[in-house]
Amino acid sequence: MVKKEIMLFVGGLLSAQICAAQGFQAQNILDPNQPENIAFEQQQKYKGLFDSDVKKSLERIQLRTQISVDESDSTRVPVVIKKQRLSDQTLERLSHPNYQHPSHAAVFLLFRLPNQFRTQASPQSEEAVTTTVANTMIHPSVLQGKDGTSRYQYVDHLGKATEISLTQGDQVRQLKLSLRLLNIAGSASGDLALYPVSDRFIEKIHSLRNLNDPYARHEKGLDRVVVDMRDAGGESLQMQDGETYVLPLLVDYSQFKKLYESDKELLTLNAGIQGQAPVSSRFQQAGAGTYANVSFTREVGRQWLMHFALGFGANVQKNISGGYQHYDGAMDLSLTSNVLIGLTRVDSDLKGKTSLVVFGSQSSSYLEEADYAQNTQGRFVDRQSRMAMFRPDRRFGLALVRENQNIILQIQVAEDYIDSANKVNGLNHEDFQVAIRVSRKL
Repeated sequence: MVKKEIMLFVGGLLSAQICAAQGFQAQNILDPNQPENIAFEQQQKYKGLFDSDVKKSLERIQLRTQISVDESDSTRVPVVIKKQRLSDQTLERLSHPNYQHPSHAAVFLLFRLPNQFRTQASPQSEEAVTTTVANTMIHPSVLQGKDGTSRYQYVDHLGKATEISLTQGDQVRQLKLSLRLLNIAGSASGDLALYPVSDRFIEKIHSLRNLNDPYARHEKGLDRVVVDMRDAGGESLQMQDGETYVLPLLVDYSQFKKLYESDKELLTLNAGIQGQAPVSSRFQQAGAGTYANVSFTREVGRQWLMHFALGFGANVQKNISGGYQHYDGAMDLSLTSNVLIGLTRVDSDLKGKTSLVVFGSQSSSYLEEADYAQNTQGRFVDRQSRMAMFRPDRRFGLALVRENQNIILQIQVAEDYIDSANKVNGLNHEDFQVAIRVSRKL
């Protein structure tokens, strides 16, 4: 504005000088026929030409001044927009942690649709990669059905699942597409990411608890790869070390709704449906399901938030092109339930937050124990192998979630659990799980 006012002031002075010169020329009363006035006339002519050039120059200066001012004003617009965009990206102080329940990496648990438990407060657009590693140990077991059929299972492997997802969201809706890959591995894989879930590492932890090889891993051999499962119809599922399998494609659609909001509290509902379509001949499960998650956040300090969340889901799966069938009857119905508590510290500049959450989850058993003969074997590992099909899968874990304006990083560990009556608490679908999820907001 100062530059503009100075230029206009200078232009005004030059204009006044030109007008004064023109007025003086109009009032010239000297006789032009007098010889002594000829030189004066020529001077006036040249002066008029000079004044005209000055006027044109002044007009050009004024035009450049106006353009300069306009450009100066226009350059301010993107700056304002940029500041507004940055303001829009700033995290809300009162919000839930961006926790997402990761996919599993065990053959047993991958027969069913994922547990779509999440605590985010609103829809978002992002691209994400989730890597989950886990250990599975199910000793050889024959399950004798009361109808004369039988099942066989022997699973011992390290699993690594990779999920690549793309999510698009608006104000209330969110659509997510996921591609998942499963890699079966053993000690020969050389993948350092598998070490935290390897037999060697887990048995070191057991020894610190004065548990001497409770799952008889040393008896069978450490970090072996065995996947041999046969259903009541004689169909089998076998996998090899180092092979990668494409799991069914996933589509997840959900909506978000604020149920209650105040200066210190936020209550939201996330409900949706999901479906999967098989791609590989090894995993022929098509399925669909629905779920609902309720999340509550309360401010407990200037930069601290407390969280509580509950989640429920119901899914159905069915083999559509033959192959191993993990269920009896026409289809498999499974239920999931989840609970979470957490604490979040919001950065002082409101551009990031760090959350620590503790969660527990449960999913339905695969088979009805009443349809099979009672177990006559006494060893725990033999009972545990039967319970892997007859008991609900229960697990608890910890997750650390770090979120800023563009990136969300989640690191999670989980352990399985049966009940307090068992010295070693776990079905070993996933004896130990480690998951890392990285997402970039779009």
